[in-house]
Amino acid sequence: MTFLLIVGVCVGAWLGMPWLERRAGEIKREPVTVEIAWPPLTRAASVPSKADGLVRGTWLSERYRERILALTSAALTDDPFDHAALERAAGVLVETGWVSRVRSIRREAGGVVRVDPEWRTPAAVVRHGGVDHLVSTEGELLPVEFEEGASGMRVILNPSCPPPGKPGERWLGGDVQAALTLMAHVQAHPGWAQVVGIDADRYAKARRLSLVTDRGTRVVWGSPPGETRVGEPTTKQKLANLDRLMNDPAFGRRIDAGMPLVDLSNPRGVVIDASAQPVNAGGMALPGAGGEGSESEDGGVEARSGDVLATAGAGEPR
Repeated sequence: MTFLLIVGVCVGAWLGMPWLERRAGEIKREPVTVEIAWPPLTRAASVPSKADGLVRGTWLSERYRERILALTSAALTDDPFDHAALERAAGVLVETGWVSRVRSIRREAGGVVRVDPEWRTPAAVVRHGGVDHLVSTEGELLPVEFEEGASGMRVILNPSCPPPGKPGERWLGGDVQAALTLMAHVQAHPGWAQVVGIDADRYAKARRLSLVTDRGTRVVWGSPPGETRVGEPTTKQKLANLDRLMNDPAFGRRIDAGMPLVDLSNPRGVVIDASAQPVNAGGMALPGAGGEGSESEDGGVEARSGDVLATAGAGEPR
């Protein structure tokens, strides 16, 4: 009996093959229309080119969307059974560097191919070799370059390693990721408006980062969040010290206290160096360094040019 059932199934399949072939041939091949779920607007994301307009609902500008659509469409065919083409299209999207992975890609009625990628979000630019390179929140290289200062984004200065070989790869050295972590912790602070970048010059040797202000001054943060050393003020304490500087008229309501250099990493408290030379975001010295210090209402500062002292609650318990 079992033998007869097997024979019957095989004969039925053989007789049904011509019908299946005819049915497959009847399925209409239609021109492919690619529909991609573009990245939504978020607080962290920025338009990757000042020259491109912002399209409602997404931060990715038209020139990059058109390029991605063209690459994806070129990898597809109008054959509704061509699964390999879907895999190729997904691979092409990942190779652009904008996409970390493709969650789903499928064919729908009317020749539509619907794609749901996982996008990398722009977070900052990294300056290297006179070029500002766009990077994601994880420090992965994105396929956009700017002239120095043309991006309108915060800049990470003096990375220890050159850019990765291709978009989508992580910037090596760890300093770019450390700077991005610091940005993520400070960007909600009111003083963030005075910050134009992060200097990573001393990260490789001393694990220290500095905020660069819009006046070319430096606020030494020290160890980035998650790497705080024993005896160093915590991230919470450093943010509290920024609050004090921002709220004190004697410091001009500035995170740099109106001085060329402020150090938040000293366990004694905030250290102000009135003799340091301010530098711009490119690392060049600015004129007019030094200057007289000021005295706060509680007598916490009495700095003059050439002095380095603890202030902003030095020695107080935190």
